Amino acid sequence: MMRLFALALLIACGGAAAQDCDPLPFPLMPRKADARMEKEGQKFPPEITRIKNGVIAYSISIALVGPLYKTWLAYDFDRAIFIAVDGFSYDGKPPRPPKRPQRNQLFRYVKDDQLNRAEMVTVIKATPAQAKEVACQANRIVSVTERDNSPPDRGPLIDHVQFAFHVIRDGKRVAKEAPAARPLKDQLSRLLHTTLKIEPM
Repeated sequence: MMRLFALALLIACGGAAAQDCDPLPFPLMPRKADARMEKEGQKFPPEITRIKNGVIAYSISIALVGPLYKTWLAYDFDRAIFIAVDGFSYDGKPPRPPKRPQRNQLFRYVKDDQLNRAEMVTVIKATPAQAKEVACQANRIVSVTERDNSPPDRGPLIDHVQFAFHVIRDGKRVAKEAPAARPLKDQLSRLLHTTLKIEPM
């Protein structure tokens, strides 16, 4: 589908794997995984808004007709889990799940002031190796961003698609979009996508 094609296009150009592993600000060893999911949907996925320290990739496809697709891919350092929320809008009768949810998945419905949305939530506990790799790359992004003095990088634009990638630290996102951090963000986006194995709904 278009949103997945756009996401794949954005993350296709990653660099080499992390080399030097900065130990701060995020922990290299995972904490005890908390894989709970919320049965009741909210305007913004609670599994995502709960992240105080982590990384979040977000994409939304805007078509002239048809459903509005929203996808969140994330890693939460405090809960040691990967999270995917793949949602689409609908009119009329709530749709059935497009595929049978697995043990680590939940299908739910969301109602807000504008659109009805169905969401498939996927949660995967991180292995120690995965947790270390995410922490290494996120720490490098923070380090590069704090040292960078170049103008902000607005990121790539793709027709009908909006995409954002944020590092969240102490409940706030690392605001500056440093150009030097782009390859590192591409690597981390690819890692999220590969680990969560999001497929078209």
